[in-house]
Amino acid sequence: MEPVLQTVRAWWEGICSLLSPAEPSAWHDGYVCGVLTLALLLLCCMLLWTVFTHRRALKGIVLSSANGSILISARSISDLVKSLDAEFQGIAIRKVSLIQRKKRLVIELNLICQLGASSGNVQESIESLQAKVLEALKQVFGIATVSQVNVVLSRSRTVREPF
Repeated sequence: MEPVLQTVRAWWEGICSLLSPAEPSAWHDGYVCGVLTLALLLLCCMLLWTVFTHRRALKGIVLSSANGSILISARSISDLVKSLDAEFQGIAIRKVSLIQRKKRLVIELNLICQLGASSGNVQESIESLQAKVLEALKQVFGIATVSQVNVVLSRSRTVREPF
């Protein structure tokens, strides 16, 4: 533990020696002030970028009805979408997220795909799953505001079949 503390102290003393030279001058003070201002400005820009580009996960979708409103939770949408993977051989849905991006509703699917001789074209299977998800949302819940279904293929396993 002591060598780590000595290293940190040496590092800190090096930084302090840069900020306070042996002979003070106006140029050095201006240089240090400029560097600290630039660092602070960069930190503020990074913070604003994080705030404005953060994906917002939703708790559900609110539909208007004649007598009020209906909240369809993200959990029920997730259960509906996960029930669809039984129709697609070799695809397992790990996670379903309902996200709002720039006033558009997007469903993001995290998939595991099994690759093998009988799996066929993975891209065609995923595209048909995307279409099936949008169709099921319209038929079951009446949700037509979801604009797209994004898929993240998180893992693909190769399945070896006997000869």
